[in-house]
Amino acid sequence: MEKNYSNLSIRFISRIGEVVFSGLNKILSSRSLSKRDPQNILIIKTHAIGDVLLVTPSIRYVREKFSKAKISLLVGNWSKEVIEGNPFIDKLISFDDSILLKKKVIKFLKLIYELRKQKYDLCIMFHCNPIIHLMAFLIGVPQRMGFEEGNSGFSLTHKVPMEQGLTGRYMADIYFDLVDSGRTIKRDNRLDFFLKEDEKKFAASILEKYGIPKNTLLVSMAPGGGRNPREDVLVKQWSPKGFREVAESIIKDFNGSVIILGSSDDSLIAEEIVDNLSPTPINLCGLTTLRESAALIRESNLLITNDSAPHHIAVALGVPSITIFGPTMPETFIPEHLRQKHLFVQSKLECSPCYKGLFPGCKEPKCMEHVSVEQVLSVIRKMLQIQQNTVNPFPPVSGARRLNHKELN
Repeated sequence: MEKNYSNLSIRFISRIGEVVFSGLNKILSSRSLSKRDPQNILIIKTHAIGDVLLVTPSIRYVREKFSKAKISLLVGNWSKEVIEGNPFIDKLISFDDSILLKKKVIKFLKLIYELRKQKYDLCIMFHCNPIIHLMAFLIGVPQRMGFEEGNSGFSLTHKVPMEQGLTGRYMADIYFDLVDSGRTIKRDNRLDFFLKEDEKKFAASILEKYGIPKNTLLVSMAPGGGRNPREDVLVKQWSPKGFREVAESIIKDFNGSVIILGSSDDSLIAEEIVDNLSPTPINLCGLTTLRESAALIRESNLLITNDSAPHHIAVALGVPSITIFGPTMPETFIPEHLRQKHLFVQSKLECSPCYKGLFPGCKEPKCMEHVSVEQVLSVIRKMLQIQQNTVNPFPPVSGARRLNHKELN
C-alpha cells in the first residue's frame, strides 16, 4: 500500500526491473520451497504501528506452517514496541524508518550488508513497494514473497496482487492473502499483543495512585494519532472539544473515570480536553510508553479513540472500543465478527471515506466536523445496552475490574 516515491519513479523502476528480472529470477531461485522448507525466514513490515499489529495473524500462521524455522521480523523503530515479546518471532530487528523514507543510501547499504550475513532463504514482505522488494534481492534471499500493485513486484519470485481501494475487507485478512493466496485455510485473524508482567503491574499502580476503585467505569481516551513515519493524517483526529464533552458526560452522567492517553505530540490536545473539567480526567499524554498505555487500555472497561494505533491495541487485547472514523473505512479495521464489541462512529459527509492507502489530501477537511457529540454518546449508550445482558458488563481482559451495571443508570 506504500506509495512513498513518486508514481513516475516507481513506473521507471518497474519497467527497468521487469526487463532485468524476467530471466534473473529463474536463475537465482533454484531452491524451491516445494522441495525444502525454509530454515531461516525474514518477514518485513515497516512504518505504522497499526499495520504491524494487523500482520500478527499472518506471522502466527507462518510460525505454525514452518514450526522448525528461525523467524526474524524487520520493523521500523517507530513500531517495534508493539511487537516486542511476540513468541512467534525468534528475532526482532529494527531500523531507523527514515533510511527508507528519506532515501539514506549509505545507511540503507549498511543495513543490507548486515542482513546479508544472516543468509535467509525466504523473505515475506507485507508491502507492494518495489524498493522494499529490492531489499530482499540485495540481501540475497532466493525466495521473495510480496504484494504487487501494477508492476511493482518485478523482483519477487512469488507475488500476490494487493487488494486496493475501499473494499470493506478487514485489513488483517488482506495481509493474510500473501501467506495463503489460495484462501485454503480457516483463518484466525486475531491480533497479537503480548504485555509483560511489569507493564501490567504499572497499570495497576497508576489506578491505585489516582484512587480509581475497581467497581467504577473506567474509560480510556486516545484523542490524538494520525501520525506515522510515512505521513501525517491529522484529519483523522476528532475535535478536542468533542472529546471534552464526551469525557464530561462519562464523568457526570455515567459516574465514570477517564484517562487520556497519547504521545507527547498529543499533549496540547489533552490539555484542551482536561482544562477546567471537574472532576479532572487523568492526563497521561506524553508520560507513558506505548506499551504502558496498552496496559492501561487493558485495565479499562472501554476505549474511545480516533482511527489510530490504540484502536488496534484494544482489538488485540479484547477491550471494548468505540472508534471515530472520517477519511478511513471502519470495515477495513474492525473484524466482522467483533463489530458488537468494537463499535464505531462514521462521518456522514458524502466524500467520507476517501483514504485508499495514502491520504489524497483535502483542501477543506471537514469530515470529522460532521461527527457530533450526541452521535458518540449514542454509541456509548448502545455499548452499554449490548453489555447489559452479560454476566459482567464491560469485562476487561485482566479480570481484575468488574462493573456493576446498575451503577450506570
